[in-house]
Amino acid sequence: MNDENPSQDTLEIQRRYFETTVPWARQLSERIASEDAELTHIRKVTDYLFHLRIRLPNTIQEGFGTAPEVLIVAVRGQIMARDLERARVELYRSGFRLDLDLIIVCDDSPDLEGRIERLPGKWGQVIPWPPLGQEVPSLQEQFQRLLPKFDLFEEKTPVRGRQVIGRAEEIADLCTRIESGDAIGVFGLRKVGKTSVVRAATDSLDPISARLSLIQGSEHAPGGDNARAFVAWFDVQRAFDRTQKRLFYGLAESIENRLRASKISFKPNANASPLDRIDELVRFSLRNLEIPICIVLDEYDYLFEGSGGQPPIPGVGELFRLLRGWAQETKRLSIVLIGREPAFAQRPELTGFPNPLLGWLVIRWIGPIKPEKAPELLRKLGKRVGLDVGAKTASLAAEWTGGHPLLHRQFGSALLQVTKDNLPHSERITTDAICDRAPAVFQERATVHEVCAEILHLLRTKYTKSYKLLEDATLSNTISASIEKNGGWSGTPALTLRNFGILQEGLSGPFIPEVLLQYAKAFEPQREAPTIATVRKDSTAPSTGDGRFTFPPLSKLLDKAPSNPQPKLPPRHHHHRRRK
Repeated sequence: MNDENPSQDTLEIQRRYFETTVPWARQLSERIASEDAELTHIRKVTDYLFHLRIRLPNTIQEGFGTAPEVLIVAVRGQIMARDLERARVELYRSGFRLDLDLIIVCDDSPDLEGRIERLPGKWGQVIPWPPLGQEVPSLQEQFQRLLPKFDLFEEKTPVRGRQVIGRAEEIADLCTRIESGDAIGVFGLRKVGKTSVVRAATDSLDPISARLSLIQGSEHAPGGDNARAFVAWFDVQRAFDRTQKRLFYGLAESIENRLRASKISFKPNANASPLDRIDELVRFSLRNLEIPICIVLDEYDYLFEGSGGQPPIPGVGELFRLLRGWAQETKRLSIVLIGREPAFAQRPELTGFPNPLLGWLVIRWIGPIKPEKAPELLRKLGKRVGLDVGAKTASLAAEWTGGHPLLHRQFGSALLQVTKDNLPHSERITTDAICDRAPAVFQERATVHEVCAEILHLLRTKYTKSYKLLEDATLSNTISASIEKNGGWSGTPALTLRNFGILQEGLSGPFIPEVLLQYAKAFEPQREAPTIATVRKDSTAPSTGDGRFTFPPLSKLLDKAPSNPQPKLPPRHHHHRRRK
């Protein structure tokens, strides 16, 4: 009953067993058929719990932006929090074939909807679908009524699977480079989607690595997948004390975990040094596997500099010389470094020796989602929460966010909040009629303030000439004049802003996201940008009631802030307007 792709005979046996075990299973099967959905898989998890996979009809897939297949959790008795956690494991085992953010729940106890709302640890969109009753709503009715209750836009961690939207070109390029054995540096602002893009590429190349990262347990990541690469991930932040031992052992452990997930046994030399252990693992993997090997180091900046300006972690130079040697010798070892900027990789020397990354690492900037792709993010996620995102809304969102993925999601979340605050949510809502109300809500969000504050802090402390260009742009009549004043379009200040995606070329000329301009006008200069941690420590910080905090007056946060209440952002200057 663990077959991921059962034959029709096997599926029929599974169905009969389910119907003889669960009293209402036959009614559930009939209801699935009446929805024009197709039962594709049944798995017994415990004596009281079954997992069913169904392929939804195209009308639901297209109308709500779901994956073709979704998971049904069928429970005899009452669903419990542990059943939702088992459902999460099942979703991750599916290798992105199932919708990772949606499950349907059936059990035979009263008030299913109310009990789901009270379950601890609830995540994603959990839709109750009682199997019994004379007036049970259709699945489409349940989706229409309940999906908008969960804000799918409100996601701050790296996204996976179908939620990586508008990045096909970047993902394809990374896949090609990894399979070719290249060393790639993926750089960009924080929260711009670097990790999501690299994960999408490595998930495609190595399904075992994908499940290993999602479930955090090699027993749930069996071999047998047609992997095109062997991928080991290590987040450098795990070397929290910035010692050579923790860095090298952590990286070695990541490679060993991936080997175990493929049921490949490796016996390290007990007397080997930490770096020798990595050398042994790379040699062993290259000799025992025919596919390319890829090592991903996320947050690579921490290798070279601590928060207080500390020097590189000891042994970093030796590690990269070792990896470069294997890469050049075999043409089958790829490394991917993910970080904010490539400066460390471009220095002539590293710890007193020639920098092994120089001339080896291919620089790949990840900026905002391209203008022609950004509307797709709002429209796809909008379908999941009952919104029809129109052309006017998409244009307004692009003007304010510049396509920055997290800011774009926050704009979508602001749209959803506007609809909840002003309109009954009994039917799908066309956003163009209400989108003009979204910028005010969008600007109040703590996450938006954090992103803007971090960008300005980066420019102010590390790229002072680029900061001066941005400062001039907030005060001048045209952005073009500010660019010419600060070295021109190809000058270093503008080039830095272009690499980060802060300065873009629109149809009507150079363009900077409106939210960044308005934030700079309202909050700069200031000694230190406010953060959500600062807000939460402030007992006066008001809550909206949905976990979102609004910023208190700046005088509460900054010694030199004005004494007036929460500052209002200046009116928009339409000469900054992006494409229509």
